[in-house]
Amino acid sequence: MLRLVARSHLAALVWNETDLLRARIGLLEWQFPGGVLRERAGSRDWTVTASFCRGIHQLVAAQGGRTIFLLLPERLQLDPPLLSRYASALGVDTADVDPEQPNRLLGRELAREGLVVLDALPVLRQAYAAGQEVYGNVDLHLGRAGHAIVAELLEPAVQEALTGEVTER
Repeated sequence: MLRLVARSHLAALVWNETDLLRARIGLLEWQFPGGVLRERAGSRDWTVTASFCRGIHQLVAAQGGRTIFLLLPERLQLDPPLLSRYASALGVDTADVDPEQPNRLLGRELAREGLVVLDALPVLRQAYAAGQEVYGNVDLHLGRAGHAIVAELLEPAVQEALTGEVTER
């Protein structure tokens, strides 16, 4: 089955579209994304992740390179009705969920480390709300519009990292 899912867009679509049903009937051990749960706000995960990123930055800097850390949201962070469906199906109270929490807390910790961080959540959320197909229809990755939006967000930061010149768009 996994080979079929990996090779067939139709199988991947069916697989992804039925994950909630499979979780409800016990065929899939699927957990609600922990990063958006308010109870995880005090977790050390944010500082540990930022510490690993600092290490990556130091390794790259030692070779003369620069780093930009990009925070990409999950589809659930952009789509409140989808988030509610998942929460309901998995027995999570939506009052216990903050879809901006991962980006806000990890972004803050990365900034504390002095790292360059870009958060794609606001621009992707805006595009998604405007009806753009930010994610693919078959799989859960960014689609063509999502890639274009992220590229537009990244371009000035990459330009500055490469040339030292700040560009305005």
